[in-house]
Amino acid sequence: MGDRPGPARIQRLRQPVRPATAALGSRYGWTTHGWGQVSEKETSLASVLARVLAAPDAWTTFADCYLAALDQAARSDAVAPPLIYYGSWGPGDNGYRQRERARNLAEWHGLLLGRLAGSEAEDRLGRLAGHRALGGPDRTFLQARLARQCGDTAAARKLIADCLRELPGDQNFARFAAKIGAG
Repeated sequence: MGDRPGPARIQRLRQPVRPATAALGSRYGWTTHGWGQVSEKETSLASVLARVLAAPDAWTTFADCYLAALDQAARSDAVAPPLIYYGSWGPGDNGYRQRERARNLAEWHGLLLGRLAGSEAEDRLGRLAGHRALGGPDRTFLQARLARQCGDTAAARKLIADCLRELPGDQNFARFAAKIGAG
């Protein structure tokens, strides 16, 4: 039997992974913060998955499961009671969960963009980029990268300008803006 690549292995991976897909870890790795001895030695779950998902159909299957998990997260967000705190960008802020989710999963979204663009599963990228379970500048950055991938440089420039207005010091946003001539 073994763990050879193929449809049977993908089916076995599909069930246990589905509930945990929306929690692919933080942007720093397995811990929730990017400091300390442990986080310095970590590898993000997204980079581990990139090595595990070797076949194109594995990426498509996992993307479908991931989108289903995002659908569930969006339903949960819709019924979750708001946490009330003063100020913006805190847990009580409308959209906080969506912004944090998009920020934490930005590396994974970049990997999906790289793998699914130009494939038969490219339609999943549009659904991902507009998903209501994601929000904030990292979702807008994904939309900008997708627009550029589709050849719409004007839309990409507008979207990355929006990102830079919201987070002017972000180096990834600045590099992308320079790359597409938005400045």
